[in-house]
Amino acid sequence: MHGFQDNTPTLNLSIQNGLTLIKKELKARGIKYSELAELMDTSEVTVKRMLNSANISLSRMMFLSELLNIDLAELLAPRGKTKPTQSFFTEEQDKAFFEEPKLWSYFVELFYNSKSPQEIEKEHALTELSTYQYLRQLEDLQLIQLNPHNNVEILVKAPIGFNKKSKVINRHINHMMEVSYKAVMVDDKEDEDYFLRVKPMRLTQPIYLKLLDELKAVMDKYAQVSEVAFANSNEAKDYQVVFTGHRLIVEDYDKVSL
Repeated sequence: MHGFQDNTPTLNLSIQNGLTLIKKELKARGIKYSELAELMDTSEVTVKRMLNSANISLSRMMFLSELLNIDLAELLAPRGKTKPTQSFFTEEQDKAFFEEPKLWSYFVELFYNSKSPQEIEKEHALTELSTYQYLRQLEDLQLIQLNPHNNVEILVKAPIGFNKKSKVINRHINHMMEVSYKAVMVDDKEDEDYFLRVKPMRLTQPIYLKLLDELKAVMDKYAQVSEVAFANSNEAKDYQVVFTGHRLIVEDYDKVSL
């Protein structure tokens, strides 16, 4: 079956390839290990060990990518492989998932979580008839080919997702915005993992658009870290980061009587 598999060996190989690139760049720029150790506030022995170990921390990989002006995704991507093309669900598939959220949940288990129909049936206490109906619906949507004994061939490959006009993604965004609001406003947690920054600004449109571009670049950078290398890390936690920008209508605020 196609899907997301455990990529730990590939991840380690990717990091080793990235470290090889880093060492080449350090040599090309005449940066000595002793100088790098001083910049990183550590010992030269630690630097040498760090540059020869796939267990290098994310923060240090990010520091080196910034120092050498190398895109972090380039450091972590397997050598010789091109980035797979992003594809999107069709309007018909999006409509089906929107109207039947349980069908989408089943597809998530089958495709993204790489579970067999038998595993899904057992874990979710489904009947054989329910399993067959889910699989036939997915086959009608041309997402799978159903073979005898409920053996499945996935007809799509990752990465695949919803486009901006998707009803599913819009519903998901609305839900997650509510989750974020509750997390940072209602629950009132005193935890560094939770934060909120709201800053009304008066800017020209070019400056405002530049601000958005910079914010998008930062989010894309860390999204690459998550997607390319650390999605399967045992140390990783799930976070949601939301930023939004819009025209501020002053009349929307409660006016104070003068």
